[in-house]
Amino acid sequence: MFTNLSDLQKSGFFIALVLMIASLFGVLKITPEVYMFAPMIALVSMFFVITRDGYRKKEWSTLGLHRTGKGLWLFCILVPFICLSCAYFITWLTPYASPFVPEEAGSIWSVVMKVIILFIFHTVTSSLGEELGWRGYLLPKLITLGWKKAVLLTGFIHAIFHIPLMLAGLYHSEGNPMIIYPLMIIQTIIGGVLFGYVRLKTNSVWPAAILHSAHNVTWALCREFTQVQSDLAYYIGGENGLIMIVLYGTIACWILQKANINQLPKNN
Repeated sequence: MFTNLSDLQKSGFFIALVLMIASLFGVLKITPEVYMFAPMIALVSMFFVITRDGYRKKEWSTLGLHRTGKGLWLFCILVPFICLSCAYFITWLTPYASPFVPEEAGSIWSVVMKVIILFIFHTVTSSLGEELGWRGYLLPKLITLGWKKAVLLTGFIHAIFHIPLMLAGLYHSEGNPMIIYPLMIIQTIIGGVLFGYVRLKTNSVWPAAILHSAHNVTWALCREFTQVQSDLAYYIGGENGLIMIVLYGTIACWILQKANINQLPKNN
């Protein structure tokens, strides 16, 4: 349909399309497990209907699927695990939440195996589905704005993308929406710096998918072993709590100040 669009024009089409899909999914109350594939659905629509880039082999390499980016895998696993564990541990020290072991948790080894299986599963499904859209497709299209603006803008669109699901009451429904929503937006923008950095540094979408999956699985694990006594726990030490904003924010500030990324590495 539109075969001569610039990268910025393509990014505009993609953003409009993914937000329309998200809004529709929100109205229909589509489950989060399906909702998170909206960026990939938008990408497929762009590739095979709107721009037809998917019929050119060269365009596939721009998604970053052809490289593993394994040099940053450990970073992508450890950063969310350490940050979320610290956030929840500090929250357990307050009167607002405490550690809790559910009866169905099983042995430590069963928990470890469950975490590994979930991590691998989400990395190649929902996390990859999201990251193919955000950091695989959209981020490189925005790189002409400068990499810092590109990672921040991608993170902002990623944050806004969650709003229809939250309005439907299917995601982060705990606590006061007037507090939870701004915290989620801030945290997702900050997290977008980390996701964007590992994508641009390696020219691979896989580290971003691994980081995304490690974050989500660690969050689910911490949440399962936490008993909340007050909504203040969500604001202080939850996934989007103030502690996580400070921890991820510190890393993001370091990346924005110290990282030397002028453009995407050439595809080969």
